[in-house]
Amino acid sequence: MKTSTVSRCPTGIPEFDKLLEGGLPRGSVVILAGAPGTGKTIFSAKFIYEGAVRYDEPGVFLNFLETKKEFFRFMKALGMDFEALENRGLFKYIEGLQAATKEGISEAIKALLKSILQLNAKRVVIDSVSAFTQVIAKQSIREVLKNMVIDGLKRFGTTSILTLEVGRAAELSDEIVETIEGFLADGLIVLSMTTEKDHIIRKLRIKKMRGSSIPYSSMPFEIVAGDVIRIYPPIRLEEIPPPSKEIVYKFDNELIDKAFGGGIRKGAQVAVISQVPKSGYHIAICTTRSLALKYGGRLVIRSYVQSPPTLKMLEESCDCVKGVQLIKGQRRKYEVFYLSVNPTSKPLYLIAVENRALDIKLKEEFLVTGPLDIVYFNCPEFFKEHANNVWHRKRLGITAFYVFHYQTLEKHPQLFDIYDYIVVLKHKFEAGRPCIEITIVNALSFTPPTFLLLCYDIIKQEFTLKLKEE
Repeated sequence: MKTSTVSRCPTGIPEFDKLLEGGLPRGSVVILAGAPGTGKTIFSAKFIYEGAVRYDEPGVFLNFLETKKEFFRFMKALGMDFEALENRGLFKYIEGLQAATKEGISEAIKALLKSILQLNAKRVVIDSVSAFTQVIAKQSIREVLKNMVIDGLKRFGTTSILTLEVGRAAELSDEIVETIEGFLADGLIVLSMTTEKDHIIRKLRIKKMRGSSIPYSSMPFEIVAGDVIRIYPPIRLEEIPPPSKEIVYKFDNELIDKAFGGGIRKGAQVAVISQVPKSGYHIAICTTRSLALKYGGRLVIRSYVQSPPTLKMLEESCDCVKGVQLIKGQRRKYEVFYLSVNPTSKPLYLIAVENRALDIKLKEEFLVTGPLDIVYFNCPEFFKEHANNVWHRKRLGITAFYVFHYQTLEKHPQLFDIYDYIVVLKHKFEAGRPCIEITIVNALSFTPPTFLLLCYDIIKQEFTLKLKEE
């Protein structure tokens, strides 16, 4: 919901503009800080390019680091044709490579201000103001920057990005922060870069933005051809509806329906926790399959350890379960998709993002995913990305089952606060028979847990289900 009355300058990066209620404040000077390779130049170029292409706003780019030829070539590879913009009079590139003295920097800034007047530029980038530190005494840097902003860019009313190169992008020194405050920057964005599973992880954090309500979380982003900058912000909780009261999926089994409080609400998120690996996954598959058979629609079975042919075999084996019928009436046609993901192949956030994209594409009614223990090794990162997926599916109305091992519940019980139902499976022997004690917690209602006992008769080769006798 838009609350700010500040006029905005869209960057053309949809997720970023949404976070800032439309973009950067118009007329602001924003510092974009980060270590080499974090994406400062590309982010800034995207800001200039989108302004010209989408909003017909001329831009000027003063670069102390790259030649014009190099800049044009690298940006065109990402899908940004700055030469075409230059030919249309919407862009001016100024090379500052030769500004090796204080006088040289002064001349480059004069050329910048002159180009702003000639183009009537609305957007400006200086990449990078760190070049000043190499040729100007420390005591003079703040004065130069302040004069440039107050007497230069601010006077023209441009929206400007000044990149700042730091040794460690995630940790700005007090000296740098004081300098930023000293020349009255309106915003501070920090880009950082780490490595996970031999993959580069880039993150963006908005630390300051005047006139804006800003998110304080660090958000992953990618540099990709076409979109150039693709940011993955967290899900907004205020946009998440509760599971449906109007649509409730019921089983043709009175005990199970009662255990779930009369059925499972559409859009509910269910955690299935088992003491024995794979048994919980199999039960979750058979449960969701029965709902797909009764109500139709699409079922997605996703695994982090099994191949699609194995998933198909597990799903088809549900027909062999005898004794406990979840559906008794006419069966409907449904579509099933078997999806396998190697959790070591990509960064965790990227797997989560791709899963969200598939949810939107497939529009499935039912989902089984797991075992999730294999990807939770980095618990804080896992929880953040997984929680975003759970909330995302609530928003889409997908009824989803997530499979965990019991050890995860013991070590990290806080992970399970986000679910609407929790199903705990404990294996035991009862009267000489192998049984599963099923505890179902309905977090949507203030009721005690329900305890069921699912046992297997070896002689009859069938299951029985009953309420557990206390």
